[in-house]
Order: sequence, then structure tokens, then C-alpha cells
Amino acid sequence: MSADSAPPPPPSSRTRSRTFTPRKALGWLASLVKLVCGLIALLLVVYIAFTLGKANPANAWAIFVSTWAQKFDLGLANLFAPPSPPWLAVVLNYGIPALIWLVIGSLLSRLIRRF
Repeated sequence: MSADSAPPPPPSSRTRSRTFTPRKALGWLASLVKLVCGLIALLLVVYIAFTLGKANPANAWAIFVSTWAQKFDLGLANLFAPPSPPWLAVVLNYGIPALIWLVIGSLLSRLIRRF
């Protein structure tokens, strides 16, 4: 037989795995949701670090992080006001929302993957 008349090779598993399926799309969406919630939690942790480290409030990064941390604090920024030590208020008021964002991301991700 000549090389021209040989049948084409069967599609490899790589080719088959690249097809679009709704399940794959939901998997990507679930990963994206978890990533975004994780980044929000990271932003809140960076805000805690900047605050505890007494970062310059006029610095562009400090302003950026502070602005976005206040948007994602879930209304818990003034929940605790312990008299002392003052750093405990920052850790509680922004640490708890960070943990909540991680839980939200995990729960939503699992919920999306179930469908």
C-alpha cells in the first residue's frame, strides 16, 4: 500500500478532550468563582498587613488596597471595637470577611460543579 491510501489515524484523546461541553464550561466557571473569591480574601489579608505594618496611607498601593478592602468587607469593618490591643480590631474586622469570602468561594464552586 502506498502512503496516500493509508487510513487517517484515529483521533487522539487530546483531540477529543478539547471539545466544548457544558460540564467543562461549568468547571471553568466554578474555578473562576473560587479564584475571584480567593483574590478578594488575599486583598483583605494584604490590607491587614498594611494596617498592622503602619503602611504610608498616601502610598498608591496602600490607597488601592484600602479602597477595595472597604468595598469587600461585607459590612463587618466596624463590627468589633476591642479596647486593647488596637491591632485586634483590624484582624477581626477584616480577617473574618476574608474567611467568609473563602467559604463563599468554596460553596459556590461546589454548587456550580454539581450542575
